[in-house]
Amino acid sequence: MGPALDGPANGLYITDLASRNTLHLPGTTKGDMNRLWSPDGQTIAFTRGPSSGLIGAPGPYNIVLTSVDGTNVRQLTEGIAANYAMAWMPDGKRLLYTVESRDGAFLHLMDLQTGEISSLFVMNYNGTIVVSPDGKRLAFEEILPLDKYGLFVSDLDGSNRKLLADGAPYTTTVLAWSPDGYWVITTVHDPDPIKQPILALIQVNTCQIILLLNLSGYVTSWLP
Repeated sequence: MGPALDGPANGLYITDLASRNTLHLPGTTKGDMNRLWSPDGQTIAFTRGPSSGLIGAPGPYNIVLTSVDGTNVRQLTEGIAANYAMAWMPDGKRLLYTVESRDGAFLHLMDLQTGEISSLFVMNYNGTIVVSPDGKRLAFEEILPLDKYGLFVSDLDGSNRKLLADGAPYTTTVLAWSPDGYWVITTVHDPDPIKQPILALIQVNTCQIILLLNLSGYVTSWLP
């Protein structure tokens, strides 16, 4: 199977890479987004937004699980808050998600078997969050002074936070962690809108940066 895709009108779609057939994921609808494959490939977590499907539309955002065939649909959060699915933990039993507020994005960890929720830490920007392969560290985006964006790594509870990259005047976004846990890959946006974004590797322990000048676009996952 290929990635689960945000659909243009009717929800989420799954593409079979062998046949190249793309099918609508049953039970999903307009406004469903932030799709995340479980580590075993059997379950998809996503964020269910307002039925209008408009980005940033007011209304509750809740997290839903479904099997890849559209069965076993289960809503994990309730209420009027803005809950966003962010990342599966490597064990496939826990899910990271944020609750957005005026004070920032509150990061939580939910045990999908017991429903127990652990509050981790607060970020000032509700951006991309990725988990290291060993499940011990996070890489994420935050806003620095003067509205610049920085990339950080930290332990799961937010401790031992380290700034990986402050790319001003460039903007670095959308992370993926290497399978060996030593690198993250990120998209670097030039302030000149005519120039295409390029990819860069960052060594998480030394902050060494390698620009991949022949590659552009975005990386959503890094195959083993």
